[in-house]
Amino acid sequence: MGLDKSWMQIIDRTQPLYEKGVIDFIEFAFADLEEGKLIRCSCKKCNNNLFQYKRIIYEHLITIGIKRDYVIWDLHGEVAKEYYEDDDKKNYSDGIQSMVHDIECY
Repeated sequence: MGLDKSWMQIIDRTQPLYEKGVIDFIEFAFADLEEGKLIRCSCKKCNNNLFQYKRIIYEHLITIGIKRDYVIWDLHGEVAKEYYEDDDKKNYSDGIQSMVHDIECY
């Protein structure tokens, strides 16, 4: 099952479902990182261009809101799957998104 991103479309950021989504996003984004690491902040102000601590990202996402068009969290560890149909109707992932993410991290 994929990540639930429906919370990103909630306009009223005081809703418990929105806050749960923010917490889930932050847990996902920081899952494989050491304590104290910075990641890109996905709020409307930082626009995935500024690196922030976990606490600041939480505050920004609650007070400013997340970029609603950030539907594939590729800058935070999600791998976009691009599927291609071959003659046998099988799905394949080309791994390009993963490589791009790895390059951006360096």
